[in-house]
Amino acid sequence: MIHRDSPTIELKMTLDTFLRKRKEDILKPFVKFCPFHPILITIFSFITGLFCIVFCFYQFQILALLSWFMNRFLDGLDGVVARVRKQESALGAYVDILSDFTIYGWIPISLACEATWENQTSNSLWLLLAILESLYFVNSASLFYLAAILEQRQTGKLKTNEMTHITMCEALVGGTETFVFYSLMIALPCFYLPFLVLLFALLVFFTIIQRLWWAVHKL
Repeated sequence: MIHRDSPTIELKMTLDTFLRKRKEDILKPFVKFCPFHPILITIFSFITGLFCIVFCFYQFQILALLSWFMNRFLDGLDGVVARVRKQESALGAYVDILSDFTIYGWIPISLACEATWENQTSNSLWLLLAILESLYFVNSASLFYLAAILEQRQTGKLKTNEMTHITMCEALVGGTETFVFYSLMIALPCFYLPFLVLLFALLVFFTIIQRLWWAVHKL
């Protein structure tokens, strides 16, 4: 098999890319008030995410939303603190991504349980949820295996100068879009949950196809 040499990922200005730079500027003033190590901030972020999951399950919407917002705030703050104080580490990035993906995976399940208790759902919601969660697996593979290939060929972060620890192959759905959809899932009545899960699953599927299309033409 013939491989093209040294593919360079072309970072398009997605909404997530644009807002990541704005987020950096917004959160920097908070660094001087934060005495904690970045990894400890990540742990705090994970704990608030767990609270969000519990609040979703017991139908405490306002508390769930507040916990979700705090989770996202701390998740953004840990990276900014690490970069400003020169405390970036592979372990910190690894713990951060594990925390994020755990919370991302469990919140929809908790919301589906809430909808079930309210008798506003059927087996169709659980089928849609299963499809979404399975797409998360595929999306993770499409993101991180492609990133590993690019880093191995030294065409990843060193060339793109990204703020993340490794290169992130930008596509339609990123952190910003996830934040918006999860906020809607938590805030809106359970009646809307199947529609939101279906729509988000379609967007994640399109994201996977985007990266596959790029890989076919560049690798």
